[in-house]
Amino acid sequence: MIKLNDHYFIAWLNIVKGYEFVVGRNQILVCMTPAQYTQAKEEYELGHKPILKEIRRTVKLLASLTSKSE
Repeated sequence: MIKLNDHYFIAWLNIVKGYEFVVGRNQILVCMTPAQYTQAKEEYELGHKPILKEIRRTVKLLASLTSKSE
């Protein structure tokens, strides 16, 4: 089990890679070995994190452009 904080990475691990996670007291543990973590983190950093960063930025922009100020 690996303790992680990056919610986007944890979600990617769960949805794309099928790793289960457990939510405990103020921590999230992902069911994987250190070797699996290293391999997944490298794949995520090189390919998926930049895409998710741009998606996040675009969603924030769209939200700011379409929110109604009253």
